[in-house]
Amino acid sequence: MLKSLWREVAGRRGTAQTGVDPAGQLAALAPGLRHAEADERARGRQAVQDLLAAHLAPSIQADGHALLGDEALAQGRLAEAEASYRTALSARPEHARAQEGLGLTLLQARRLDDAFLHLEMAHRLDPMNADILVHWGLVELEMGNYELASTRFARAIERAPANPHAWLNLGLASFKLGQFPISVSQLERSVELRPDLALAWSNLALARRQVDDLDGAMTAARTALALRPNQSRLSVILGDLLADAGEFEASDAAFARAESLDPSSAQVAIGRGKLRMSQGRLTESETAFRLAMARDPANPECAGGLGQLLLLQGRWAEGWEHYEARRRTVPGPVRHVPAADWSGHPQRGERLLVHAEQGLGDIILFGTCLPDLVEAGVDCVIDLPARLAPLFRRSFPEATICPDDGRRNGDAWLASLPPFDRHVPMGTLPRWLRQGDAQFPSHARGYLRADPLAVARWREQLADLPGPRIGLSWRGGLLATAGRQRSLSLVSMLEGLRHTGANFVCLQYGDVGRDLAEAEAATGIRVHPGLSGYGDLDDMAALNGALDGIVTVCSTQAHLCGALGLDASVLVPVNPNWRYGASGSRMAWYPSLTLMRQTDAGEWSAVLAQAAQAIAQRCGSRGS
Repeated sequence: MLKSLWREVAGRRGTAQTGVDPAGQLAALAPGLRHAEADERARGRQAVQDLLAAHLAPSIQADGHALLGDEALAQGRLAEAEASYRTALSARPEHARAQEGLGLTLLQARRLDDAFLHLEMAHRLDPMNADILVHWGLVELEMGNYELASTRFARAIERAPANPHAWLNLGLASFKLGQFPISVSQLERSVELRPDLALAWSNLALARRQVDDLDGAMTAARTALALRPNQSRLSVILGDLLADAGEFEASDAAFARAESLDPSSAQVAIGRGKLRMSQGRLTESETAFRLAMARDPANPECAGGLGQLLLLQGRWAEGWEHYEARRRTVPGPVRHVPAADWSGHPQRGERLLVHAEQGLGDIILFGTCLPDLVEAGVDCVIDLPARLAPLFRRSFPEATICPDDGRRNGDAWLASLPPFDRHVPMGTLPRWLRQGDAQFPSHARGYLRADPLAVARWREQLADLPGPRIGLSWRGGLLATAGRQRSLSLVSMLEGLRHTGANFVCLQYGDVGRDLAEAEAATGIRVHPGLSGYGDLDDMAALNGALDGIVTVCSTQAHLCGALGLDASVLVPVNPNWRYGASGSRMAWYPSLTLMRQTDAGEWSAVLAQAAQAIAQRCGSRGS
């Protein structure tokens, strides 16, 4: 990713005014060192060496050896570049360009601490140089210091607002911090300034994917690929996006193209593993993920992908071990806690921090392990989003519930928590407590408790609705979590359920006013607004408890129903997420749910017919 940037950096140097003096002669020789032809560069190097032999002044020695270092760095000859820059600095330690070049060389060699020191020195020598700040920020980025990296890039932009590389890397740092909308705007500024910057376009594709902009992501990926058609990584990005769109044949072709460019690529194998899993070709998927692991054992995406595949198949013990790789991804779902990890052995009286990760549905799902800890006498400190706090506080009065408003990170977040002995991310609990089928709950009563007074209030509000009252949720997930494949329109859902004789209540999260209006116009069925929009989850739990039945896609709503122990029909796409298993009508985590599975992608009519029959059986409707 950085090589093209380093080459361009070298190309921007050596811009002193030409003349008859040695410094001018060095500047005149610089273009030859940047020439595409190796023999031209060799002649340029020889000319510089001849000039250095004739002029021993420290300033000329420093400039000349720095120029030789630039050429060697641009061509990837790191040992030679390092030697040249060190020779330049021995002649003139305050030579900012040599300090910068040596820092970049050490960065490419992954000697990050030394790279940091030399780029820090370069900044001290030339504090207004935006490029030095960008390169110093790159070291912070590689070290995982994303907030500090953002600061360096922002300061570079203050000095050079039209620097496309500063905007590119600021966007990358924001992406690493999980600030995806901000990342999109910063990367868009980079490509506005430099439309031929393929790296910015490819990162923009990834950022747009995270904000659910598939069309924009496709455009960015295809633009990057047009600029750099022989980069395997760009075909992999396009292949992933095509799989998101359900265009599996085109996705397969993109991965084949990527593989032809880089036959040993782990990223190609990862992409193909995810594609085969989406296609239900699980044996091929496992082969691809294991090949990826063999090619790049340190890459957490390889083990993480294999872990999800194994969990999809109910191969719990091995799956959880590989699922731990998520803790090494960047941006990752798990916060870093500088304390001892819990080892899976509950100890009475031990104070254990259980901290949330991923989305609300994941927290609810992993929360099915919390009763095991409470029953074992573990003193739990449960950190989770504020929206879930009232529901969990009522359900676990023995625990300390710490609502997280999302505004604190790092040390500030840790300081807000009470003392604890050990910690465990919620997604790691099943590694210890759900090793086999027998360890999953066998009862259907759930573990979360809705507010009984709120349930009664909702029943009173819905009393005027005749017939069975059925809650509906028709949209789930984002582009990055296969949201398109697991969602359908409200119109389609109502058409499939209209003959049940039920009255329908909205349980859909988000902006649904247009959906409700369009559905009523198309079907003549008015859906009670329920908690339409962005209602409180505790109140949503109470509303669920006041209904006669629920039909939902794979979403937070499905997890909430299961955790409350409510009967619900869950519409499962042909390519389910691992949480819903590869087959069967039951979900290991929630015995009260009934899974109704698609057989053909995008075809929901047969699944809705099953749901309609379930409503009729449950509620005594005369559905047909």
